[in-house]
Amino acid sequence: MPVDPMFASLLVTFVAEVEEIHEVVSSLLLSLEREESAETRRRQYNEVARHIHNLKGTSGTLGLDDLSHLMHALEDIFGPHVKGGNKLAPDVATTVLFGFDTFLRRLREHTAGAPPASGVDDTIAAMRAKVEAKPEAEAPAADADADDKAGERVTGWRVRASDVGDVARDVERLRELRFRTEQRIHQLDALAHTLQGAAHRVVRRSVLDLRRGLVTDRDEAANLVASFEHSIKAICTLPVRTIAAPWERMVRDLCRKTNKRVKLSVVGGDVALDRRLLESLRSPLLHLVRNAVDHGIELPAERERLGKHSEGAVVVRFETRGNVLAVEVSDDGGGIDVDRVRQEALRRGLASEAALSALTNEQALRLVFHAGLSTRREVTETSGRGVGLDVVRAEVAALRGHLDVTSVPREGSRFLLTLASGLGSSASLLVRVGDQRLAVPMHAIECVVRAPAPPSLSEGSLGTIEHVGAPVPIWDLGAMLALREARAPSRGDPILVLAPHGHPVAIAVDEVSSDVDLVTHPLPTELAEVDAYDGAATGSSGELILVLRPAWLTRIEPAVVEAPIRRALVVDDSMTARALHRTVLEAAGYRVHTAPGADHALELARRTAYDVIVCDVAMSGIDGIELTRRFRAEPLNGSTPVVLVSALDDDIVRRRATAAGASAFLTKRECAGGKLLTTIEAMAPRPEEPS
Repeated sequence: MPVDPMFASLLVTFVAEVEEIHEVVSSLLLSLEREESAETRRRQYNEVARHIHNLKGTSGTLGLDDLSHLMHALEDIFGPHVKGGNKLAPDVATTVLFGFDTFLRRLREHTAGAPPASGVDDTIAAMRAKVEAKPEAEAPAADADADDKAGERVTGWRVRASDVGDVARDVERLRELRFRTEQRIHQLDALAHTLQGAAHRVVRRSVLDLRRGLVTDRDEAANLVASFEHSIKAICTLPVRTIAAPWERMVRDLCRKTNKRVKLSVVGGDVALDRRLLESLRSPLLHLVRNAVDHGIELPAERERLGKHSEGAVVVRFETRGNVLAVEVSDDGGGIDVDRVRQEALRRGLASEAALSALTNEQALRLVFHAGLSTRREVTETSGRGVGLDVVRAEVAALRGHLDVTSVPREGSRFLLTLASGLGSSASLLVRVGDQRLAVPMHAIECVVRAPAPPSLSEGSLGTIEHVGAPVPIWDLGAMLALREARAPSRGDPILVLAPHGHPVAIAVDEVSSDVDLVTHPLPTELAEVDAYDGAATGSSGELILVLRPAWLTRIEPAVVEAPIRRALVVDDSMTARALHRTVLEAAGYRVHTAPGADHALELARRTAYDVIVCDVAMSGIDGIELTRRFRAEPLNGSTPVVLVSALDDDIVRRRATAAGASAFLTKRECAGGKLLTTIEAMAPRPEEPS
C-alpha cells in the first residue's frame, strides 16, 4: 500500500528515529539474555515493550499497515515474557531481533518509494513457529503513561548537517583570526623594542597602547572561540558507544555460529567524536571486532586445555590524547601465527624466502595487511578469502590514520589505530627546512634536543643520538621531503624525537620557531594521495603551512622487497604541480626530488645523477627552456632525459624546447591524461634487476 503523500516527508524522520530505537532495543535484548538483577530485567522488559507498542502506533498513523501488523505480532510474542521477568531465552531474543531487522528494512523500502512486494504474513508465521511462548500470566496492557515513567523526554531541533558545517567553519576562521592577532602582538613587541630613546618616546607609547588594546581583543576572541567550539562539539559529536551498540549483537550471532563464548567490553564509550568520523570508523572497527572473535578466540574446550577461562575476552578501548584518537582492539586468544604469515606471503609471491627470513617478527606481522593474505586454511562465511585487514588498513589510511598490530602466541593480539579526532585546533610545532615552513603535530613529539658534534655514525641514517639510554637514528627532514640531499646536522641543530608507536626516530630540522594552535584543513583532491602531509593551515600573514603526518615521519623501516633505485627531479614553481608529478613518479617506483625553481634544481643536479628530469616551461626567473640548456652543461646530468611541460600547446615553444635540448615536450593536459609516465618509461627504461 503506497504511503499517503501528506505523510511522505515524515518518513525520513521516522527512519532516523527507528534506527536509534533499533540500536537501543538490540542492546536491551542482549542484556536480557544475561544474568541481571530482577529490577534491572523488569526495567529492560518494560522499555522493549514500550518501543514495540510505540512503533506499532506510529506505523498505523502513517498508513504503514504492514509494519503495524508486524509490531502487533511481535507484541504478542514478546508480551508474555514481560510479566514473568525471567532471563530471556536466546530463541526469543533472536526472534525479536529478527522482527526489528525486518521492520527497519521494510521501512527503508517504503521511504525509498518502493514498497515491499510481499506482505508480512509469512514472516510473522515463521516468527511464531520459532517461539512457543508459555506465559505465566496474561500479557499486560500497554501503559499509556510509559513515556512519562521512563523519564523526561529530551526535545530538540533537526538541522541540516551543511548548516552546522558552516558554523564550524566560521569558528575555524575565528580561531585563525586569534592566531593572526597573536602574531601581530609579537610584531608590535619587536617594533616597540626598536623604538628606544627620547626621539621615539611618543610613537613607542602609542605602539604600547595599541598592543594593550590588541591583547584585550585577543583574550576576548579566545574566550568566544572556546565557547563556540564547546557548543559546536556538543552539536557535531556523538559518544562512541553509538557505533559500538551493534557489535554486541554481531558478537552474539557469531558465537552462536562458531560455538564460541566471548565477552565484549568497550572502554571509553563516552568519548565524544565527530559524527562523520564515527561513521567512517564504523566499518573498520566492526571488521576488527569480528576478526578478533573469528580468528583470535579459541573454542571453549581448547581454551580450558590451555588453562584459560572458557569465555574469551575482546576489548575495544577508546582514548583521546589532545586532538588525536587512539582505538585499541585486543583479544586474549591464540595470537597470530607469524610463521604461517611468512608461509602465506611466500606462497603468494609477496617477497622472496630470503627477504622474509630477514624480517623481524614485528615486521612479518605487518604482512597481514597485504591484500589476499589469510592464515585461514579453509574458507568460511566470515573469513578465509584474504579480504579484510587490507581493506581495514585502506579505510584507516583514507582517514589519514595509522594502523599497527602486535601479537603474542597463546596470549592474544592487539590492533592499534591512531588518527586525528576531527574537530577543533591542535597544538603544532612550527619548524623550518630550507625556505619551507612546516608544522609537526605536538602529540607526536616526545622532545626536542640539540645535535651533538659529531653524531655517532650509523648505517643508513645520518648518525644516532642517545635517548632514554638507547641509540636513536637521525634522519634529515629535508631529504625525506626530497627538498635536498641528506645532510648531517651540525652541532646545536634542533632534532625532534618522535615516538608515537614506541619506536623513537630523530628528525633533524634547520630551525624550530614556536608552538601554535593550528586548524588543519584537508588538502585539495589532487594532493590527497601525498602521504607526507595531513593537511594545511594558514599562517599569520596568510601563508600556507603544510602540516606533516606523524605516521609518515616514523615510517622508516627496511623494505620487504629490494629493487633498483631510479631517481627523478621535478622542477616547478607550483606546489600543486610538483606534488602531482611526484605522486605519479613515486607510484612508478622513482625516488623523487623536487625543486621550486632553477637555482635549487641546479644545486641538486650538481650533486645527484638523475634518470629523468621533469620541468615546467613557464617559471618565474629562469624558465624551463633556459634551465634545460644549463642542465646540458652539467657533468652529472648532461645526457639525462628532460621532459618539458607547458600549459600551452604552442609550436614555437615546442621548437625552442627541442633546440635547448629537451627530450620531450608535453602539455599539462597530456600529463593529466597519463602520457607523462609512458613518455618517461620510453626514454628511461627500467634498469635490470640484480641477479
